[in-house]
Amino acid sequence: MGYAKTLARPGGNITGFALLELSMLGKSIEILKQIAPAMARVALIYNPDNPNSVIYRQIAEEASGRIGIEPIASPIHGFSDIDRAVASLAANPNSGIYFLPDVSTLALRKEVVDLTARHRLPAIYWDTSFVKLGGLAFYGADRIDLFRAFERRKNSNPRAGPILTMENIHSVQANPMDRGQWTRWGRGMCEGWSLEIGMAFHGSVVRRDRSGEPTRWIASINSSALGEFLEREIAMHRVEGLVEASMVLVLHD
Repeated sequence: MGYAKTLARPGGNITGFALLELSMLGKSIEILKQIAPAMARVALIYNPDNPNSVIYRQIAEEASGRIGIEPIASPIHGFSDIDRAVASLAANPNSGIYFLPDVSTLALRKEVVDLTARHRLPAIYWDTSFVKLGGLAFYGADRIDLFRAFERRKNSNPRAGPILTMENIHSVQANPMDRGQWTRWGRGMCEGWSLEIGMAFHGSVVRRDRSGEPTRWIASINSSALGEFLEREIAMHRVEGLVEASMVLVLHD
């Protein structure tokens, strides 16, 4: 894109905030091993429809092998898949679980925490909300601190206002009738729909046509993929539901 000359000599700096740095994936598995020293295998729960989750799984697999732990790739699309993966793992002693970053597990955090506790499996999560519901361990950034850092950045430099702030989320929550409407752009094979909710959330549903396959709709929130759906209305409902869950999560964290 032209922002950096080369990786070795980028020629400048970009300042920002992030919830994840890739080395944290391996560190999470190391922490889980310290908590459960007898752990010989770890299930990597990930959403294969999310391209980022596939990369996270690959990195976690490599990190597991380096410390002598067998990685078990466990792709999921919903809670029934998670239930089967956890039940299968529970049948093998000395097993653990790592829930890789994805909004699908975030939306099911209460069910996920209850499930792992019921099977008495050591598990580590990617977001603080899991441990606040009783999950065993978490390793990552504090989301609320990041939002506050966004606000401090906005106050010090109003022209560089952030995309997501606590103020924006509170405003959206306080004005439920002002959450925006779906806007259509393009037509035919290049059709898409966007949903702007204040400055806090951006949802999108984009059409994908592949030769010999039925049309699918790719849903995402703030550039984080939620998966592909056969019906546009279902994809939109998925986006709207996770936006609601995200607002509740942030406001009550």
